[in-house]
Amino acid sequence: MIAIICAMDKELQYFTEALENMTVHDVFGYHFLEGSINGKRAVIVKCGIGKLQAGIVTMLLIEHFQPTIVINSGVAGGYDKTLKECDIVCATKTSAYDVDFTAEGLPLGSLNGEERFVAQDIQLADVSGFNIRYGLILSADTFATNREHLDNIINTYYSDETVLAIDMESAAVARICEEQKTPWCIIRSISDVIGNPVQVNSYEHFAPIAAQNAFKLIIQNYFK
Repeated sequence: MIAIICAMDKELQYFTEALENMTVHDVFGYHFLEGSINGKRAVIVKCGIGKLQAGIVTMLLIEHFQPTIVINSGVAGGYDKTLKECDIVCATKTSAYDVDFTAEGLPLGSLNGEERFVAQDIQLADVSGFNIRYGLILSADTFATNREHLDNIINTYYSDETVLAIDMESAAVARICEEQKTPWCIIRSISDVIGNPVQVNSYEHFAPIAAQNAFKLIIQNYFK
């Protein structure tokens, strides 16, 4: 059973269209769609935006469906300036940069002394036409648009890391999966590069294309 979590309809729709023999399970108000994609069992769900929603749905997925892997698919804002719209980023680490107990002497992203990063080794199969980058994806319950604010946080607390992208769910999905000993994969496609004035209106245009690119890469890697 391969589980797919997306935050928004525009990210989920491609998986919904590919799902065959669909059965809908309503669990605490969330609609889990079970079926198959290219003959492989799958369950897909929209969690909604933010770490709280993502964490709840990840836990419900694991409890009710016991997936062999949880994949978080969708779009993200690029932080690395060498990224372009529709490039693919795959998380080797995640961290929640809005978890701030630095006043207690803890590193940013650490709660109650837990490890600030959730990390894994992963290598996807290369797919023609896709530029795949691996590194750290940061998450927070805020829609990141202020480049100066992000630069200050990252230069202060993540200067030794390769920060690729910013989103609002990845850190929660990865954290819950790690705690429940369930394999996970975060695959995001870049909708815009944060703070690039040339790309100020790129999100509306590129988000649907980026979401489809993430879908295509997941199909090629997990449903062939």
